[in-house]
Amino acid sequence: MNQNFVLILVLLIMLSIVNAIPHQLHKRKTKFGPCGDYPVLDVSVSPDPIVDDKNATYTISGKLKKDITDAYELFVFYYVDGAEGGNNQNFDICTEIKCPVKAGTKFEMKQDALVPNLPSNGYSINVGIETKDYSKFELIACAGTHV
Repeated sequence: MNQNFVLILVLLIMLSIVNAIPHQLHKRKTKFGPCGDYPVLDVSVSPDPIVDDKNATYTISGKLKKDITDAYELFVFYYVDGAEGGNNQNFDICTEIKCPVKAGTKFEMKQDALVPNLPSNGYSINVGIETKDYSKFELIACAGTHV
């Protein structure tokens, strides 16, 4: 009888230990949404979550209300909450897609961007398409996320 009691006690302890071990959580996917009243780009990033000082590959797609021409560029902007400025990277969009892309035509592209040192939370990422000529600034599409 003592042996049965010890066996049951050991099994209950092992069950308690197994239950106490954290289960692998489902990886949270970074979700990009609208930024302001601009048309929204569909954006995903890999690796997800991003890794400091490594390239992240952004997959960007959508149908825009304006033509994409060589007058526009893609930007990836990292901003840490409460910090002044941010890390802005600009890319020639027409090196990744064949320009012009007529309004209403779906496009898709990939762009690598170097991830700066970021805190584990409390930062934003914005991805958008804007004019290269800042004197005639126009943002034609954007997507953002806050971590």
